[in-house]
Amino acid sequence: MIDHPGILIEKLTRLLPLVGTSGFPGLQLDIEPYLLKDFPDDDTIFDRYLATIKQVKTSLSGKGRLSIVMPFWFASTIHQRRPIAFTVMDEADDVAVMSYRTDVEELIAISDDILRYGTLKGVPVWLGMETTHLLPERHVLLKRERNPSLADGILDPARRTLTLTNPPRGERHETNGIGFRIHHRTTVHPERISFAGRPRREVRQAIDQVFSLVRMSSFSGLLIHDLPGYQGLPE
Repeated sequence: MIDHPGILIEKLTRLLPLVGTSGFPGLQLDIEPYLLKDFPDDDTIFDRYLATIKQVKTSLSGKGRLSIVMPFWFASTIHQRRPIAFTVMDEADDVAVMSYRTDVEELIAISDDILRYGTLKGVPVWLGMETTHLLPERHVLLKRERNPSLADGILDPARRTLTLTNPPRGERHETNGIGFRIHHRTTVHPERISFAGRPRREVRQAIDQVFSLVRMSSFSGLLIHDLPGYQGLPE
């Protein structure tokens, strides 16, 4: 949508007359610019993302609230010298945070900056809980290594390939690749992110904990992702 915002604006333009102003509470946007293939190297991606949000807000013309869904790590992602989450919240009427964690203290910790900014700016913040089945995620943190003998692999920007082996020097020189070493490996287990497979009472207990621990005025409630996932949990 950020590459072709006109499609979204056209849909909104057709939608507003159909629903009327009295029965239209608002619109929620769930745009994930980080899924584009050139992210994060393309600095214009966030510019286009923010521009799309502003266009939608202008098209709404105050006829409904604008809600934005975003990941918790937008609070630590800097764009134009400030967290992208804060810039989004300057435009939104409320935000929904993908704060998917099964440990309540961790869920609150990763949402803290957004909750605080929401309190400062008067922007309601909804926190998310995940109940659908997920696969394990393997994360590898790479650091540039200029010494070929110490490199664990090569990144070829031209071919957009990443090789997790130590290629011969001739190949590295030929492709003009960037040597790197593996700095850290970690596996994010699905049980840390999703309540899938757990008794439904655990979700209810977690919900009660969040409401008892979060005291900031911006906190507006919890969003369960998603209804079929929650209904599929055993009692």
